[in-house]
Amino acid sequence: MMNDIITLADDSNYGILLETKLDDNVYYLVVELDEDEQPKNSFKVLKEINENGKTFVKEEIDPIILNKLLDDYRKKM
Repeated sequence: MMNDIITLADDSNYGILLETKLDDNVYYLVVELDEDEQPKNSFKVLKEINENGKTFVKEEIDPIILNKLLDDYRKKM
């Protein structure tokens, strides 16, 4: 079971595997969770966005950032 979970607008739940800061931006490597909060085989990188006093996340697709987070995660394993 994941301790930190993000629920996206489509009501899918993701457990946070890694949180890191790159170039003053916060990114999360996350894994999708099933209804029992067990990991599926679906991973994403999310970027934290702060606008008008609200915080939300959006999917990051930049391959350089994706590879950086995957490398950081592998090093922690």
